[in-house]
Formats: sequence, C-alpha cells, structure tokens
Amino acid sequence: MDDSLATPITRSAFTASTGPETPGDRVLSRWRTVMHRPAALTTRLPGWFLHLLAGTVLIQLAVYAARPAVTYKALELAAQPWELGLIASSFAALSLVMAIPAGRWVDRIGETPVIALGAALVAAACVGIALMRHAWAVAVAHALLGFGHLLNTVALQTMLANRSEPGAHGARVGSYTVAVSVGQLVGPALAGWLMAHAGGTWAVFAVSATIGLVTALQWCGDPGMHRRRGGTAPAQAGDAVTRPAKGTPVREDPVRAGVLDVLRSPGVAAAMLTSLAVLSSIDVLVAYLPVWGEERGFPVTFVALLLSVRGAASLLSRLVMGWLTRTVPMHTLLAGSALAAAAALAAMPWVGWPLALVGLMAVAGLGLGLGQPLTMAWVASRAPRHIRGLALGLRLSGNRLGQLLVPALVGMVLHLAGIDAIFWSVATLLLLGGLVALRTPF
Repeated sequence: MDDSLATPITRSAFTASTGPETPGDRVLSRWRTVMHRPAALTTRLPGWFLHLLAGTVLIQLAVYAARPAVTYKALELAAQPWELGLIASSFAALSLVMAIPAGRWVDRIGETPVIALGAALVAAACVGIALMRHAWAVAVAHALLGFGHLLNTVALQTMLANRSEPGAHGARVGSYTVAVSVGQLVGPALAGWLMAHAGGTWAVFAVSATIGLVTALQWCGDPGMHRRRGGTAPAQAGDAVTRPAKGTPVREDPVRAGVLDVLRSPGVAAAMLTSLAVLSSIDVLVAYLPVWGEERGFPVTFVALLLSVRGAASLLSRLVMGWLTRTVPMHTLLAGSALAAAAALAAMPWVGWPLALVGLMAVAGLGLGLGQPLTMAWVASRAPRHIRGLALGLRLSGNRLGQLLVPALVGMVLHLAGIDAIFWSVATLLLLGGLVALRTPF
C-alpha cells in the first residue's frame, strides 16, 4: 500500500503522539492511536463540532422516524410488494444522480449553506409525504427526502474532515458516527410511539418536518452561512492531515477534480463496495421490516423496537470501536462485522420468539454499526483537502446506487419467494461485502 497519501506534513508532532509507525501502514497506525486516546482529543470540544453533533442527531432522528412511517403510509394506500420496493428505492433516486455534484457544491460554496438546504428539503419532503394520496406521489416525495438527507450528510462529513485538527479526525469521526446512531436509535422509537398513541403516520411526518425546519433555521445563523469559498478554501487546522501521493498532480480547482483521482487511491474502491453493502442492508431493513411485521402479526411498537435495538447496538459498537481497531486489523474488522450481521439476519426467519428476535437484531446491529464509520474515515483520510467533498460525495453516490437498486430487487424477490426473503437477501449482500473487505489490505 502506498502510504504517501496520508503522510503527515508535521512529522514531529505525529511521532510524538503516536510512537513508532508501522512501515507501510501509517493510516491504520494513526487511526488506532487516535482512538486509543479519545479523551485527550475531546476534553474541550470546539463550538463548531458541538453544533455539528447536534445537527447530525436532529436530522438522523427526523429521517429515521419518517422512513418507517413511509412504509406504513404505503400500506395504508394498499401498495403492492413491487410498489413498496419502488417507494423504498426512490429514497436514493435523486441522491444517486446528485451525490457527486453535491460534493462539488460543498467544495465551492462551503458546508453550511448546503447543510441548511438539506434540512429544509427534509422538512418539505415530510410535509409532501403526509399529503400524498397515491403510491407514485409518495415515491416522489420520498426521493426528495433522500436528496435532503444526502445534502446534509455530505456537507457535515466534509465539515468534519476540513475543520478537524491534525490527529483529531479519527476520534471525531467516532463521535460523529455515535451521533448518527443516536438519531437512528431515537427516530424509529419515536415513530412507533407516535403511530400508536398520536393518531398515525401524519403525526410522525409533522414532527419530522418540524425538526427539519428548526435544524435549517439553526444552521442559517451559523457564521459559515455567509462565508463564500472560491476554488480553494483558506487554510485551516485540519489541512495538514493528508497530502496527495507522490507524482500525482495537485488540482487546485475542485470543479475539475476527477472521480478517478479518488478511485485510484489504494483500497478506496473496496471500502466503497463494503459501505454500499452495509448501508443497503440497513435500508432494506428499515423499508421492509414493517411489512414483515404486518404479515407476522407483530404490532407496530414491536417493529419499532426491533429497529431501535438495531440502532442501539450500532451505537454500542461505535463506542467500543477504538478498542476494536487497536486489536483487530481494519479489513478483518470490516469483514467480521459484515459476516456476523449476515449470520444473525439469515437466522431471523426461523425464529418466532420475540425475545430471540430482539437478540438477533442486536447482533446484526453490532455488525452493521462498524461499516460506515470505518469506510468513511478511510475515504476521507485518502483524499486531498481540495477534493475531499468530492471524495465523500462519491462514496455517498455509491451508497445511493445500492439504496436505489437493492430495495427494488428485494421487492421483486419478495413477490416470488415470500416475505422471509428479506433477511436472506440482506444476508447474501452482507456476505459478499464481507468477503470483499476480507480480501483487501486496508
């Protein structure tokens, strides 16, 4: 592996904080050392980072409360299984086309305006879904929800990469993904409670729209909202984290930066494939678990509990990620987490006891929780600062490709093989992702 992509500019500070470097694997050495001492890096968190964490929790909560409600809304409209698949896939439709342009927008105009726009689109989409009376119209509004979520995510991740000090990025990625897990934990639980006690799906969409609007207004007051950026941004503390590989020409204009500049980095393509498998699996569970629960006769509160258990287990796995990365090689950790989740989900159709289902979902959540933070940190560490938004947008574009195709394919499989094929399809996808990660020396 060419380690020059992540060679620190200030070697003395790096060596003093981490000790001896592993030859040929400085990225992994640095990740492990940072995660070994999270307290030293996060004792005094800067205001922008606290703002980022709060905004992340709110948007994830709003989106992951609305998404299960979208499935129940479609069932209220008597949607067929293939229509449910199209509705689930629509979440990624706009995002697939716009992920890379979104990354370029962030590089050009800055993170804060894109974050605010994304939150506003989430609010508008939730209102639209609540008002729709046809399955195709729900799919259109659901696509807008996915686009708003994409804008928010790529801008927040770029802000995290650009503003973090040298040596702090790994720990802050861990904190960011914990915030994501908190939103994904609370969102489904809130949706289940609102649908059971507050009058149905409309209450969920009303709350999610309100959260999105409040988040947009919150970011509109951020100083970065009025700070324009040209082809290059002013230097910040995090700028010295990485530099391009030797012999690679540096492109100062992010608009002209090519996708191949990102994909040529060692291990990035494999990280993106693993990320696609993990995120698409989560997407299928969020979209189809309510359908499975309806057919099995489980109440909406139990389905919401299963989704929340998945979120809680993912949160736990991210909290112990530092210890795991110190003891297990990254590619082995990625592969093992995907394979463990695959085994747990493959067993669920054979289990009828609710407590056992909760346990299996917890195991799946532990495995699914590690894929996104590990692959996000890898891609961000390999990209030069001036195309970092593009790199993260490309990663999200790959994720959205999976989110577009996989739920639609699963919907067709359900039509032929029955509702239990949800879990077998997801297990197969995770098995493939785990094997790719296992064969790639990250």
